[in-house]
Amino acid sequence: MSEQWPSHGRLINRFNSLGPYLRQPLSDTTCYFFDCLSECADARVDPEIREFYGWWLTLSVQEGHFEYCYWYGFFDKQGNWQEKAIPNAYQKNVQDTLQNFYTKLLELLDELDIELTPSSQLDPSRVLAA
Repeated sequence: MSEQWPSHGRLINRFNSLGPYLRQPLSDTTCYFFDCLSECADARVDPEIREFYGWWLTLSVQEGHFEYCYWYGFFDKQGNWQEKAIPNAYQKNVQDTLQNFYTKLLELLDELDIELTPSSQLDPSRVLAA
């Protein structure tokens, strides 16, 4: 990594400034975990056991840059993500929340002079637009 690479603490502070996306307990100095519970699957159930459709994204530290990979899916009542198709009624909002986050992330990384590239694991059709 370059000498200008921000410290883990500074990155955590800056990622927290993006909103409620960073899951700090699931992040470390090599990988940062973000997610968004975009759409409640059933608002009639008690809040403690609600399940959601949304997305999760990882930023992996590479030599002088970050690589991102993301998934769409279902956040179950046990607190686990499962890759799963998003129902049509929720697709636009889930995709919009990911794109909005991605735009904020790009702006932040630009301020820090850090490049962001898609992971080789990510299907080319799912690469996010800048």
